[in-house]
Amino acid sequence: MEKTRLRLEPWSDRDFWLLERTNEPVMTEHLGGPESDERLRDRQRRYEALSAREPAAGRMFRVVLEASGDSAGSIGFWERQWRGEPVYEAGWGILPEF
Repeated sequence: MEKTRLRLEPWSDRDFWLLERTNEPVMTEHLGGPESDERLRDRQRRYEALSAREPAAGRMFRVVLEASGDSAGSIGFWERQWRGEPVYEAGWGILPEF
């Protein structure tokens, strides 16, 4: 069985197209449906801002197939409060064709 190698690349201002792809109905069916363009642009700004903070505050990454260089999705983590305590939350989405 051949293994697929992946790499994570930091989210950048050039990755909005991937955010649009992960916002398609098939990707958001169990998350309440697609977000508006305005909310997506907000999300893009938040993802870029994570890269400007210290790494422990969180990060977003683009998932890339090493062999082809194709972007397969996104993965990330960020700080939040839960039950009055600081925790990390994680989120990811892999495009259906992968």
